[in-house]
Amino acid sequence: MRHRRIRFFSGAYLCRRCSRTGASFSMDNQEMFVSPTFWTAIAATAGTIYTAAFIISVLVLRRQLNASRTATFAQAFGAVTAMLSQPDVTLARWTVMNRRTRMSDRFDGLAEDFNGNTVSTRAEHAALVCRTYNALGVMVEHGMLAKVVALDAWGDDVAILWSALAEFVAAERVSRDSADLWKHFERLARFAQDRSG
Repeated sequence: MRHRRIRFFSGAYLCRRCSRTGASFSMDNQEMFVSPTFWTAIAATAGTIYTAAFIISVLVLRRQLNASRTATFAQAFGAVTAMLSQPDVTLARWTVMNRRTRMSDRFDGLAEDFNGNTVSTRAEHAALVCRTYNALGVMVEHGMLAKVVALDAWGDDVAILWSALAEFVAAERVSRDSADLWKHFERLARFAQDRSG
C-alpha cells in the first residue's frame, strides 16, 4: 500500500491512509515515527491555551461588568441629585426641617415659601418629602444605587427627616388604610440610623 504522508510543523510525518499512530514507514528513504506522546503533548497544549483564553475572557467580562455597574450607579446618583434639588422638593424639605423646632405642629395649616408667601399646606410638603425619599429607598432596595453610596450622600438627611415625619407617616397609613405606605423611606431611615449608631 502506498502511504500518503502528512507533514506536521515539528517535521514528523503521519500516514493519512492507514492512520496508524506510531506506525513506521519509509518516505523518501526517511524513516519517521509518530508516538502517542506527541498527541498527548498536542492535547495538553490545546487544553492550556483553552484554559488561558477562558480565564482571560472571564477577567475581561468582569471588568466590563464593573465598568457598566459603575456607570449605572453614576447615572442613578445624578438622577437622585437632580430629584432632590428640585425647587419644590427643596422647599418641602425646608418646611419639614423647620417643623422640627415646633414639635406641637402636626403639619396642619399653610406652608410658606422662603419669602413668606403661602404656597400649599404643610401636609402636602410632608407628603412630597415622603414620596421623594421613598423613591430613593426603592432605588437602593432594587440595586439601582448602592446603599453605601446613598447613605454616604444623604444618610443624615434621611434619618433627620424620618424622625420628623414618623408620626405623620403613621397617621397617613391609618387614614389611607395602607400599612406599607412609604415603607422604603422607613427602611432607608432605619439603615441610616443603625449606621450612625
